[in-house]
Amino acid sequence: MKPYIQKILEIIKPEDRHYMLDLGCGDGEDMAYFRKGGFTVYGIDKISTAGIPEKSDIIDFEIKPNTYSLIVANNTLPFIGDKDKVKKVISSMANGLVKDGVMYLTLFGEHDEWFGKHGMSFFKEVEIDDFIESLSTDLLEKNIREGYGITSRGKEKFWHVLMYMCIKKPKI
Repeated sequence: MKPYIQKILEIIKPEDRHYMLDLGCGDGEDMAYFRKGGFTVYGIDKISTAGIPEKSDIIDFEIKPNTYSLIVANNTLPFIGDKDKVKKVISSMANGLVKDGVMYLTLFGEHDEWFGKHGMSFFKEVEIDDFIESLSTDLLEKNIREGYGITSRGKEKFWHVLMYMCIKKPKI
């Protein structure tokens, strides 16, 4: 089980595990852990894979406001080439959460080996920190991973990944 999944299952109490949305779910591997953890899971991905109910581009997907206990975009947002569209998706994620709902997202930083690659987005840490702070969420945890690792295609590369876990603020 990936560390972020374990952390989320520790944060969200079993009685609060309702609807979960995985943006860019791939083959649904992460969703399976959340389903076992008590969530009703929904996933979308640009590429249709077996068992995934919705084929959709996350840029065009409408996230219903105040619906989800958990929304995840793990290793998905960097593959949207327009930073404004990435921010729009993140805003929709925050709006889609119920009170005390959690969102988890990853972005690529400016030191990533793929920096500047066409069709991808990269953020300066301060840029995304300021944006996250402007949302209707509180930051629960932020991690930065820098170092060499293996891509999904088995190639080694230098990663600079910004990871954010936030919780929806109660309405005042």
